[in-house]
Amino acid sequence: MTYALIGPWLALILIFLTLPFLRAVFKNLRMDEAKKRNHAIEHGTIYFLRKRVGKKARIGGRAFDSGFRLSGIKNKADVSAAFAQMIQALQEGNSNCVVANQCGSMTVTAQGLSVLLLTITWLLAAVIRFSFSLSAIVLAANICLFVVLRYVLGRWIQRRYLLSVNFASAEIVAIEHVKDRRFFEEPSTVFVKTRTSD
Repeated sequence: MTYALIGPWLALILIFLTLPFLRAVFKNLRMDEAKKRNHAIEHGTIYFLRKRVGKKARIGGRAFDSGFRLSGIKNKADVSAAFAQMIQALQEGNSNCVVANQCGSMTVTAQGLSVLLLTITWLLAAVIRFSFSLSAIVLAANICLFVVLRYVLGRWIQRRYLLSVNFASAEIVAIEHVKDRRFFEEPSTVFVKTRTSD
């Protein structure tokens, strides 16, 4: 009974909070090939940058058709070296470096999954009377499913819809400091202009 009363309101609140992120994910699902390539290159470059300068480094990025932004960069040479390592890893068949748990899509996936699990629980509660012990089991099952599936599902969505390593070669055309630092970006932001070929 409690689920039936509270569930719809919780679902509405979660959907309302998730709307900005859902808009972003639907926009990203329509990424063109150039942006998907740069998204993969951005992730891979950040992966190897963190190996070079430390995992605690606050490095962020955002992909565009012509390249990608990186914030928190202290040395352009580190970017070039990390890019080269990423290209070598891809040539060796290791594409795991381009799938990032820190990507914003993982947050969207986690929120979408939580709304889905809550909705399913609410629908079940509408037709089944939950005892206290059954409620505890359902809650534990939801938490376990969320913990297990959010990364698996998020990484699958990245590989399937948001990234592309379907290129024969890639190179850096230029690395330029940018002055228009955006919200949440660390100081020392650069734009890495890239060129890929089939």
